[in-house]
Amino acid sequence: MRCDLRRLFTLVLALSSARCAATTTARGATGADTRIVQREVERPLTIVAQPAIAPREAIAAPPSDRDRVVSAEQQSTGGARRVLATARTLIDDEVVIRGSCYTWLSATYRQAGGPFSTVFSGDRRGRYASAEQLRPGDWIHFINHSYGNVTHSAIFIGWTDRASSTALTASYPGQNREAPGRYRDYELTSVYRIDRMRD
Repeated sequence: MRCDLRRLFTLVLALSSARCAATTTARGATGADTRIVQREVERPLTIVAQPAIAPREAIAAPPSDRDRVVSAEQQSTGGARRVLATARTLIDDEVVIRGSCYTWLSATYRQAGGPFSTVFSGDRRGRYASAEQLRPGDWIHFINHSYGNVTHSAIFIGWTDRASSTALTASYPGQNREAPGRYRDYELTSVYRIDRMRD
């Protein structure tokens, strides 16, 4: 009898263990199935594509004054090219020619070599050259309205703003300064004389 009870107890225990294991497995499977179903039922994530941002176009830097001189030089020929090249070299090398603006221009034209002539002669009181008469490399004499309306000499390089008659020039500040020539924009509404190097 004791043997039978022991067997019965062992059998019940074994059956209970087997049932627990089956229940756990079933629950585990059911839980996994539930998770799978939940994932399928859940709304899928919506990924919103961001619009592609076009790279900014490279903004070219404006040409330097020296670049503009080189460009004018390359587009010129003969005497004008010699004058522009000589002025650029003097400014690049920071050569000091003391005296007046006229002194610097005289030395520049002399170093450029060759004869030059006056192609326009007006007067300081009101007979001035038109914008169309100016060419790169010209030695221009004008009234400097930005500095007390004094007279000034410079080499015309090219228009910076044709509408306002502003142009890039090469010149010397004058007054016997210990300084090389320089590039500068001037208003050229009152050019009363133009000298031009011959080819």
